[in-house]
Amino acid sequence: MTKIVAVDPGMTIGLAWLDGNEFDAWQTKDIFQATHWFRSLYTDDDTVFVVENYLSSGHLTKEAFATIKLVGFFQYWLQDQFDTVVLAPPQSRLSGLPAARKMADTLEIEGPHSWDALAHAVVAARKYAG
Repeated sequence: MTKIVAVDPGMTIGLAWLDGNEFDAWQTKDIFQATHWFRSLYTDDDTVFVVENYLSSGHLTKEAFATIKLVGFFQYWLQDQFDTVVLAPPQSRLSGLPAARKMADTLEIEGPHSWDALAHAVVAARKYAG
């Protein structure tokens, strides 16, 4: 089975992992906590890392600019460290959000950024886990 690890970059970073029926998610404002968390989860080459990409038009706010920088950081850092990285558009999480919210409720996981990351993991699991 493929472990899915997902990140929702932004001023608050959402993080989640899903491996079969096991999962967890959380959020942080500390990029270094996030990188340590990724290292603690990586166990083998059968892990897919999903990074929510940034899609927008119009004026770039402070938050948007920070998110763009974090998307690039996570994409290339994860590729360098762990190899398999998939960029996912923000809207791709929508079909996984109901399941992610239900899962998060069972562990009383604080959201909303962790829920978004978990939703990305749910959607990626449909495609990559088998």
